[in-house]
Amino acid sequence: MTNWNEIRHFAPREFNRNDIDFAPVMSEKFILGLDELREQSGHRIMISPNKHALGRRNTKYKSSQHYFGLEVTELSVADIIPYSRIDGEKCSLSRVEARSFVELAADIGFTGIGVYPMWHPASGFHIDMRELPAGRQLASWAALMEDVPYEGNIIRKQVYYGIETGLSVWSEIKKGF
Repeated sequence: MTNWNEIRHFAPREFNRNDIDFAPVMSEKFILGLDELREQSGHRIMISPNKHALGRRNTKYKSSQHYFGLEVTELSVADIIPYSRIDGEKCSLSRVEARSFVELAADIGFTGIGVYPMWHPASGFHIDMRELPAGRQLASWAALMEDVPYEGNIIRKQVYYGIETGLSVWSEIKKGF
């Protein structure tokens, strides 16, 4: 269990979604890594306001790192939005900063890193500390929103690519989110 008195940059209240308090079930190793990521990157980090940013109960995708249920009782995952402040306004990371952030997250020990340049209110990342098969050090990807054909219609859907694709289309700095 995490000793929140030792955590410098996060509070348990930040791990509450949909009136579910995930703070008690967050992996201590994950929280310490997240705190270190904040410290070393120099960027503030907010947990995404999306209701699924932490755990997802009763999901049909039990292979998701976000799944939390009877079989999974500890979470090592969060969707996050790192940011800076310029003239008092929140500002998303630049493309160069986003690339450095990914490299630092991997160095700290995050083993799953997803780049989401099209998120709202600002571009962000999925980070987790999953167990990987022997010899593999990182699961990485990017998700972009695209129009795709579906049953005779065009729908907007998240499509997955390699992480470099996501970093290459990373939006320039967004202010005031």
